[in-house]
Amino acid sequence: MQEKKLFHLNNIKESKERVLIANEMAKLAFEENLIDLAFDAATLAIKDEWDPIKDHDLIMAQSESHAILAKCY
Repeated sequence: MQEKKLFHLNNIKESKERVLIANEMAKLAFEENLIDLAFDAATLAIKDEWDPIKDHDLIMAQSESHAILAKCY
C-alpha cells in the first residue's frame, strides 16, 4: 500500500515538473522564433488541470503558456 502511494506521489511530482519544463521550452522557443516548437511545448504545458490553491506556480506557468499559444496564431 505504501509503495502504491509513493508511486502515485512520484507521478504527480513528475507531471508538475513536466509542466514547468514545457513552459520554459515554450518561452525559449518563442523567443527564438521557433513557432512550431513553442506551440507544441505550450500545448503540453496546458494539458492538465491543477488546483489553483495548492499549485499556484503551475497555474502561472499555464497562463504564460496560454499567452504563448495566442501569440503563435
